[in-house]
Amino acid sequence: MRFLRVVLLGCFVLIGSCSDKGDNGTGPEPGSTFHVVLGDRTDTVAVDGLPRDTIDGQATVRLSAIVRSEFIQPYIDKDTVAHDTRGLYAYRLVGADGFNPHDNRGYDDNVWAHLDLGYYLIDDDRSVFPDENIDLPGAFNIKSLRTIRIFRKIDVVTDTGTAFQEIDDLPVVQVQNLEGEMEDAVGLWLCITAPYVSEPSARQYRLRTVDDFSPPAITWDQLQTGYWLLNTQRTIFTAPELNQGKYKVSVLEAIDVTTP
Repeated sequence: MRFLRVVLLGCFVLIGSCSDKGDNGTGPEPGSTFHVVLGDRTDTVAVDGLPRDTIDGQATVRLSAIVRSEFIQPYIDKDTVAHDTRGLYAYRLVGADGFNPHDNRGYDDNVWAHLDLGYYLIDDDRSVFPDENIDLPGAFNIKSLRTIRIFRKIDVVTDTGTAFQEIDDLPVVQVQNLEGEMEDAVGLWLCITAPYVSEPSARQYRLRTVDDFSPPAITWDQLQTGYWLLNTQRTIFTAPELNQGKYKVSVLEAIDVTTP
């Protein structure tokens, strides 16, 4: 009888071991990959392939390392200098259950500088933004971070600070592009919103690119003739005096607002 109990116990242990081995061999471990999404493009990034840091004894990955420069490539200017273009975008961190601070809590998406201050805790399977680095609401500490969605933005810089406008949130119209064809576009003036800019007609506006090129400042009336072309990815103005090369800029980073 004792022998039978030993045999049965051995069988249960063997079955349990086989079962455990089968579970471990099916599918990836939680948090083993991230999906970085920009429009209809997706970059799948393996956690194991990313450089690691250590915070309070925990293995971490810096969030900025997940968005690779191979996916959002730098802009090479006429002097062959490379400019990182990842600052041209807003970043929406999304959990495995779809939770994200923008849609569920009404917060603005992260900017590139935030991602360099935040981490993914590998064992805890969540994103964190340490308080000593940056003051962000707790909603950004996302359990089971799986996806980073990326949206093109334009910064609006005033003497009191910087705000940004995501292009996807603006109404789309059609305008004639540089080749004389109709193209989807959004109005540049729609980036200038209260309370960030009071009395917009009393201000001047200067476009600024990622490589710090800026054509001469324009008025509020002139800005209202300007568009960002969604496919061509550059500006165009319908005002005749602005229909020239220096106002047809690509890699637009910001609209600087000043008082004459």
